[in-house]
Amino acid sequence: PDLSMTIQTTAVAADELVPKLRAIAAERASDRVYLRADGSIPYEAVVQVMGALNAGGFSDIGLVTDIGGPSLGGPEN
Repeated sequence: PDLSMTIQTTAVAADELVPKLRAIAAERASDRVYLRADGSIPYEAVVQVMGALNAGGFSDIGLVTDIGGPSLGGPEN
């Protein structure tokens, strides 16, 4: 799967994610980070990114979901 990352619409290398977010957070009142991952990304990769964010000082992480995604009951009948 494609494990590319972006901040807003700008591509960013994994090792640059936290430093770039720190620079952005320094300019804002809030250090809240919203993380969006599509369904093709393994859960393990999402957890690794969340762990890296947390280790980088970001503890206020929101997960973004898309409206109209699959239901908990599985595929629609």
